[in-house]
Amino acid sequence: MMGGNMVGREGGLVVAKTGEKCPVFKDEIPHMAITLVGRSEDYHDLEYWLEYVKGLHCITRHFESEDGYIALRAEHQSAKARLASQTGTDQLSNFR
Repeated sequence: MMGGNMVGREGGLVVAKTGEKCPVFKDEIPHMAITLVGRSEDYHDLEYWLEYVKGLHCITRHFESEDGYIALRAEHQSAKARLASQTGTDQLSNFR
């Protein structure tokens, strides 16, 4: 696996963060986003960690390799964005 920072007990590895070129998806990482690589069998644990850190519904890209690893792109979800995705509206002027 590539070099990076380990996260959580699941053993996920952050391989790219904001402003860096992602070695998996071959693009530039957006503001407040990361790409995390881990074992396919740990998907739910990695998803839980990402949602804890970045917010619900933060996973925007997913790739599964044939050798049993997954890559997940997670983008930060603000409280307003999370509420909008859950309610299906972008009219949240009363949300504080």
